Amino acid sequence: MTDFLKKTEAYFMKEFTEKAGRIAIFSLFLMIPEIYTKMIFSFIFITFMLASDIHNGKFSTLIALPFSYRDIFLNSYLFLIFITTITTFAGIAFYQVPNFMIWSLFIKQLIFITFYYSVSILSVTFGMDNFGIPLLVLAIDFFVGIIGGFDIPNMNPYKLFSPIFQKSLLLSGIFSIILFISAFIFFCRKGVQK
Repeated sequence: MTDFLKKTEAYFMKEFTEKAGRIAIFSLFLMIPEIYTKMIFSFIFITFMLASDIHNGKFSTLIALPFSYRDIFLNSYLFLIFITTITTFAGIAFYQVPNFMIWSLFIKQLIFITFYYSVSILSVTFGMDNFGIPLLVLAIDFFVGIIGGFDIPNMNPYKLFSPIFQKSLLLSGIFSIILFISAFIFFCRKGVQK
């Protein structure tokens, strides 16, 4: 466990050193407590972190460090969660979000990040684009989710587990976790196609 914590610290320092400007800009936008605004900027932030490094051929430098595929995958995800947590709670302090909304906002954000982090990693693992494929999945998720009404008889069942609409936090969370585990397995076993 201590070894993993040291690697996590080293990974965080590397990310803060290399991407300080990008992190600072996205952090400002991630402080906005409106969930759909956070989703847009989280999506862009996700696609321009590890997935972008892999797509742009910078993965060989990462793997040259004392990190395994497992370490890189998990530390990159933890880094995204860390930035999201800090900015979410800082934004709540600035915007005075009601207490009953704090955890709902945070959990929805985690579900969204987990899903789209997994999509972006799967995309680059199979040699595809770090932004285009996740954007296509985001568009499909949105357009399939808006079909149907919001009342019970006309409700689209996809909204229950959609990472954007999240009508059921449990189902959308399970859906995101399944995709996360799949991305982890493919990333660790298959490696990177670049």
